[in-house]
Amino acid sequence: MNRYSLIDIKDYVLKLGELIAEVLKVDVEILDKLLNRVAGTGKHDNLTGKGLDGECLIYKRVIDTGKKLVLENPGFHKFCTDCRRRHYCPEKFQCCTPVVVDKEVIGVIALISYTDEQKKIILAKLKEYTDFLDRMSELIASKAKENYDELHKERLIKNAAYDNSVVKLDSIIGRSSEIIELKQKVKNIADGYANVLLTGESGTGKELFARAIHFESKRSHMPFIAVNCGAIPETLLESELFGYANGAFTGASKGGKIGKFELASGGTIFLDEIGDMPLMLQVKLLRVLQDRVVIPVGSNKAVRVEVRVVTATNKRLEELVGEGRFREDLFYRINVIPIRIPPLRERKEDIELLMEVLLKKYCIIYEIPVPKVSAEIIQLFKTYQWNGNVRELENTVEYIVNMLGSDTEVSRKNLPPKLVEEHKSLAEEEELKLESIEKKTIIKALKRYGLNTEDKRKAAEALGISLASLYRKINSYGIDSYNL
Repeated sequence: MNRYSLIDIKDYVLKLGELIAEVLKVDVEILDKLLNRVAGTGKHDNLTGKGLDGECLIYKRVIDTGKKLVLENPGFHKFCTDCRRRHYCPEKFQCCTPVVVDKEVIGVIALISYTDEQKKIILAKLKEYTDFLDRMSELIASKAKENYDELHKERLIKNAAYDNSVVKLDSIIGRSSEIIELKQKVKNIADGYANVLLTGESGTGKELFARAIHFESKRSHMPFIAVNCGAIPETLLESELFGYANGAFTGASKGGKIGKFELASGGTIFLDEIGDMPLMLQVKLLRVLQDRVVIPVGSNKAVRVEVRVVTATNKRLEELVGEGRFREDLFYRINVIPIRIPPLRERKEDIELLMEVLLKKYCIIYEIPVPKVSAEIIQLFKTYQWNGNVRELENTVEYIVNMLGSDTEVSRKNLPPKLVEEHKSLAEEEELKLESIEKKTIIKALKRYGLNTEDKRKAAEALGISLASLYRKINSYGIDSYNL
């Protein structure tokens, strides 16, 4: 599939062909790569839009080789041997130049004279004529590329709008008061323009809420562009965000590149891990937020963008500001609407629901029946700390599904070792706490009632245990008169 098309810029090519003919006083013919006439003057005027139909093989040779050809005697040239018009060719002179974009021949432009007088004039200034034709070819190529870039930009914007995962508030799983409150807050701010700063630990779902802010808004049909500021090398981040002009640096794509801000124009740009952005870029981002324009790298042309900015971080930006690692003015600019996403351990009532939904999801993916989950396993999940939050929970559920085999119920053997070990450690810790409390209670009772047998009987009654049990616990805890 050809990227560049002369047909797409037909009006421009027609006007340029007429201009060339008027300046040089010769006929002009311009064809695309498929030998369709895009423009023609003089005898070729009424042929515009028609195919060449094998009338002159010289055009095909220029397109195939990508090289200019000058025929001083059309019909008698070696390249005319196979042409069916060679014996009665009306042309006296022909000069053909390929139209080339990014090393791809996309057409041919030809100067044609039908009189000896015209031919004499051209030959007298052949270099000037061919140089002029080369410049016209470059103009057409430049316009074709510009047109393609514009179309490609529109396509990118369209894809950015529709190829991303759509997340609405209903897609966010949770019934805890924290999640219900968050959803309401997102609903309230979705249609606004104010910058939003999402904070929270890694894995809490900050991008999920960023997408919800976008797709619940009136700009949901426009692009949502996500950029992880911590995942892109510092040397590339500026050009990634703001784009770059043609020839901006060594290795730059020919023709330049559109930046993420420009792609997101009309929609939302999500800058994740904003706390990792270098100070130098923080200054430039601040200007973008203030002026709503971006300047591509290597260019002095400002491009206006209308975009909502949502940022996110798992760092404490206030501390970074105090350490001089984050600009205070940028912090206040992005922190217009602060939203904190709570860690999973603060909304444990969501754990069972999340587990249930994720279990169904991965069972469908792996094409196995959904297993039963006992109350013991659910309780184990609820007591686990989930330092990796929802992301860790999802990974754990996928691990379980892979470990099920033929089991129809989730058991401890299907769980990741770290989950079982932490639960065991927590149980042992809890047991130690209970033992410590029990020992202190027994010592307190013995101090109150005394140490002889009758006193210990009274202490045992007060503690609600038998005298034999009291003696056993005294021995177990190593309690004697010396530590009372």
